[in-house]
Amino acid sequence: YEGHLKCQAFAGARSAAFLVDGRGNDSYYATGGTATGYGTPGIFDSWSQGCADGFRLLSPGGIAAIIDGHGNDKYEAGNFSQGGGYFYGAGFIFDKSGDDHYQGSRYNQGFCAHQAVGLFFDENGNDTYRTHQGVAQGLAWDESATLFIDSQGNDSYEGGGFFSQGTAAHNSKCFFWDKQGKDTYIYKKGQGLAGDNSYHGGTSLSLFIDDGSSTDVYSRGRKNDYRTKSGKHGLFIDR
Repeated sequence: YEGHLKCQAFAGARSAAFLVDGRGNDSYYATGGTATGYGTPGIFDSWSQGCADGFRLLSPGGIAAIIDGHGNDKYEAGNFSQGGGYFYGAGFIFDKSGDDHYQGSRYNQGFCAHQAVGLFFDENGNDTYRTHQGVAQGLAWDESATLFIDSQGNDSYEGGGFFSQGTAAHNSKCFFWDKQGKDTYIYKKGQGLAGDNSYHGGTSLSLFIDDGSSTDVYSRGRKNDYRTKSGKHGLFIDR
């Protein structure tokens, strides 16, 4: 599957989009051709691969989902992709099995922003999660909610520079759960962080759990069989 902008299960305002693939080793490519509004050189928007978006302050977003049954799949995308929503949108990825590779840029792999919902489920396989920049692998921003679950496999996560791997801010909630496997987490800031709430006051909740009793690798500030609290409601649990 190859596209550039708003493709591979993208839902705009008050719409629905679904891409269902039963089996096979698939490639989803949507790196974008539009320079990002954040002004980062070499980074492009794509709004693809299970992404739902609304017209901010005008019309709420829709519902979008990729459902992939079996196979070793590769997902490659620019900003705003791979299971997430923006402005009242709800985006979803469910990959049932296979050794999958996810590559994003910013707002990827279970994300949401501005009253939205992001859902990301990978059920089985030794998976690799990467980002060119950050803001990936389970995050919620501005009155939003994200659920990220990887059920089985020896997985590798690279969170980039900021706001990744189970984090929430501005009255949001994020739940990151890796159920089983010998996993590697590369992210200097640490997992399970609840950030600033200056937009609305109040609080945010972030819960990061790695289960399975296997020996995991953390780049900094976290370790096996360890629990810690960051701020008021940022929780990290390895058990």
